[in-house]
Amino acid sequence: MQLLSFLSIFAVLAVVLGNNPPFQNDDFEYLLSNIKLPYLEAYAACKRYGYTMAVEKSAEDTVKINKVLLESTDLVNERHFLGGIRENSVVFLNQWMWLEQGEMFNYTNWYPGEELSYDCLSKHAVNNTGYEGEWSTDICTEAHYFICQKSL
Repeated sequence: MQLLSFLSIFAVLAVVLGNNPPFQNDDFEYLLSNIKLPYLEAYAACKRYGYTMAVEKSAEDTVKINKVLLESTDLVNERHFLGGIRENSVVFLNQWMWLEQGEMFNYTNWYPGEELSYDCLSKHAVNNTGYEGEWSTDICTEAHYFICQKSL
């Protein structure tokens, strides 16, 4: 019975993360999904396997995640959810924060002219058509690829 449970968990992980190997740098290990999920399902998938959704708290983080996307040529032209959401409540009026840490953004990488009209953060493609992994907002219930990370 335990073997069957292990195999079913492994099968779900294989569907979500596919053949994409983890990418490592000095601080983090990153995994790229190979299926699209709505934001909260993507968050849950990362958490289930000991990861959280990736964050870009500095220009250095942006460079690291861009490198991960460039090394994964299958997904380089796709948008990916990151771990940021817009908190729009009585306490935090229209503030962007990192969901896992509960921290407000101190660094941003918005695409020029981006209208901040939706509540979930996504990263543009990283390619040579004018995009360099800048951020945009997306509808949380729309499915996108996503990036998971964990500390080493």
